[in-house]
Amino acid sequence: MADPVYIRMALDAIGAVLEARTPALLAGMGRAPFTGIKRAFSGQMLNPPMVWIEPRKTAIDDTGNPPQQHASVTVVVGVMAGDPEALLDAALDYVRAVTLAIEQAGGAEWGDNITHVHPSEMDYGPLFTGDKGGFAKFPMVHVEVEMTEVYE
Repeated sequence: MADPVYIRMALDAIGAVLEARTPALLAGMGRAPFTGIKRAFSGQMLNPPMVWIEPRKTAIDDTGNPPQQHASVTVVVGVMAGDPEALLDAALDYVRAVTLAIEQAGGAEWGDNITHVHPSEMDYGPLFTGDKGGFAKFPMVHVEVEMTEVYE
């Protein structure tokens, strides 16, 4: 039977890819790197820009040998700015960097169990106004991850 906690591998792999690849991608866009990569998005951001990698669901197909899993993961990006237009431009760049990092990664970066990873949807979300002025946005990149058990 497939182990449903394989999604943990997907979260770890996506985090490692974002940590390794986004600094250079963001620098090329004139943007600061992420200050933190976390898992539990609470709607609060202490030190933007930040990113959270959250598990959404896992589907298990145990009819094959080895069993296959399909995980859905959401990468939430948190950005702030004093001007809504500047914020939207920043949000678009950060979503682009996350998407490019995932699309460009391959092979050993994903490990033995992960067979396919692709961003499936980008949701740019609403604009939030801060208590002390400024604006925030929390766009999301939905990622599909296919995994298979590896027997030793």
